[in-house]
Amino acid sequence: MKTGNPEDVALRFVECINNQDLKGLVALMTDDHVFIDYGGRVMGKKVMVEEGWPGYFSQYPEYRIHISKITRSGNDIALIGTTTGSHAPPGIEARWTLIWIARVRDGLVAEWRIYSDIDHIRE
Repeated sequence: MKTGNPEDVALRFVECINNQDLKGLVALMTDDHVFIDYGGRVMGKKVMVEEGWPGYFSQYPEYRIHISKITRSGNDIALIGTTTGSHAPPGIEARWTLIWIARVRDGLVAEWRIYSDIDHIRE
């Protein structure tokens, strides 16, 4: 069992994404880690998530998460912010607020979920 303040764990997870540190990212995932994108698509099993990140990093090498606010409810951490270098068009990207929810269990991220404030994506 690993320990760590859930906020710190979530911020380390973001740091690994921003640095394209796959090894660090995987080390912060539980074995039953689940990724849920803003369209509601679920990618279960740690190995599937681990295999997906290199493709995203390759396709969007400048992808970065910029956190402007953090809130916590138990072990669920909400990170609110924006991205740069993503698949979103540059004009929209700066106005596109995203919420990442990190569900932290035993010092690791059990679930990473993304929500968007763009109406057509939420629909």
